[in-house]
Amino acid sequence: MKKLLYLFCASLLILTSCSKDDSQDSTADNVVLVKKAISNNGTSTDFLEYGYSGKKLTRITPSIAGVAFFDFSYDGDLINGSKRYNGDNVVDFEMVYEYDSKQRLVTEKTLSKVYSFGEKKVFVYNSDGTIGFTKFSGDLIKQDEIIGTGTIWLNDEGETIKVEEYQDDALLSRTEYTYDDKKCIFNNIPAYNKLFLLGEIAKTHNILTYKAYDNNNVLAYSYSNKYAYNTANYPVSVITTFKDGTVGTTDWIYY
Repeated sequence: MKKLLYLFCASLLILTSCSKDDSQDSTADNVVLVKKAISNNGTSTDFLEYGYSGKKLTRITPSIAGVAFFDFSYDGDLINGSKRYNGDNVVDFEMVYEYDSKQRLVTEKTLSKVYSFGEKKVFVYNSDGTIGFTKFSGDLIKQDEIIGTGTIWLNDEGETIKVEEYQDDALLSRTEYTYDDKKCIFNNIPAYNKLFLLGEIAKTHNILTYKAYDNNNVLAYSYSNKYAYNTANYPVSVITTFKDGTVGTTDWIYY
């Protein structure tokens, strides 16, 4: 599915037939945790396996050439970073997250060790409920060159419903999201919903539609999802239809 549509949403959390497991047992006090995701685009199959310490997601192991695994670190219950290890078990990509005293995400850093490149987003919480951000670029140590700004709109449950990005005050892109009313596969991971997952992964529910428009307000990319759920309202499979007509499937297995 577009080589794991759900592969590390800008490199934080990746998602993606097997038995549809309706069991509500898990290794963490009977809390539902996703164990494995399997994605098929009709020509190839990829999988992701998830590892935990208690309820904390600590590792994702994909079946992708050149990637060994992703590790996650915490400060208390807050996810403060993730690292991608290549086939030689060397870190080649890293995410760093910082929070304010209200446990709101205020800084997100993306560091590419391969290209010695760094990008930083700084978030500001506005009185009207929107969230503004400024994007900076630089190296692995310092990111101080402004390359863009943006605004995030949230629904009543804190899910991102629209994102606009600007460059030199001109609209660069717009993305829009709709959701179901069921449970996200990462629903029980501590502080997962503190992060802005501005790609293929939702915080609380599951993405039904995604639309991305270019600076001319032309629809450049989109997809829609149709889920099947277990008795506890967690998704066990999804059929994804893309703008170009291609279709992919993803199946989830839980502990």
